[in-house]
Amino acid sequence: MVIFAVLAGASAGAGLMVGCGSDDSVVHPPFDGSIDGNKPDTGPVADAGPDARRDSGIRYDAGPPVFESYSRQITSLWCQKLQGCCALPQGFDLKRCEDVFNNSANVEGPALNRPLAKYLYDGGNPNIAFSATKARECFDAINDIGCGAQSAESFKRMYDICLGAAEGKLGANESGCAGSPECKRPNHCEKVGDASTGVCLGPRAEDAGCSPAADDYYEPQAECGYLITGDPRFCANLDTSAGAEVDGGRNVCTKQRPNGADCNAAAECVSGLCGSSLKCVAADNIGTEDVCKFYIPDAGDGG
Repeated sequence: MVIFAVLAGASAGAGLMVGCGSDDSVVHPPFDGSIDGNKPDTGPVADAGPDARRDSGIRYDAGPPVFESYSRQITSLWCQKLQGCCALPQGFDLKRCEDVFNNSANVEGPALNRPLAKYLYDGGNPNIAFSATKARECFDAINDIGCGAQSAESFKRMYDICLGAAEGKLGANESGCAGSPECKRPNHCEKVGDASTGVCLGPRAEDAGCSPAADDYYEPQAECGYLITGDPRFCANLDTSAGAEVDGGRNVCTKQRPNGADCNAAAECVSGLCGSSLKCVAADNIGTEDVCKFYIPDAGDGG
């Protein structure tokens, strides 16, 4: 499945899903990043609502929320969740999962935490307000996602909660932003030339130009909608899909697509969910067979 992005993965934040990485042959679940030493918590499971649950009820843990580790904690939880949902008899390469979603070159697989990670400095960032309480709610929301068919609404809820734990402080027309995560929703950071900082401005209008590039998916998406949510618009190449750079194409801010439309990332979909079929959908599965097989130990490149 492809979630915003997210994020990135079954392809999720407001990743909600993401597509596969440049060196990957499957569409992955929504997050990237990692943190070592996390162990599952077997406490009671809260009701996740109408979505199907096939998992054993294990509650996974990434430890107390920490500002500079937040994106890696999100990734750790998601990969642990995927490991539990896949339940592979051959085992699950957790490190491979974390490495895939922590790979900054995996520009086709953006995730909820990927655009944030760069700005979660050691010691804090004066332009980002971090709430440990909201971060814990994010961890709970990830745990509440079941293993079976999941609604787009459940993923959007998860991304809203997780992005809300690290919110930009700079409002419209305020200067000094190093990147869009430092701007209040729905603004983005507009820079001139090679300037290191810019000004927070509102989303660009429909049909306004934007610039997806091979080395930066996230900031161009933020020009059209908040971070990688696609709200109110996403940055697309009209000849291809969000985030793709193709000779001869014109990159513009455009409206999200309805269910059933082709997609390559969740930001393209009104539902916020680009399914494993590469169509905008209202629900999809976590841990499809192709995704799970990709993480069998010693499975090479997933082929």
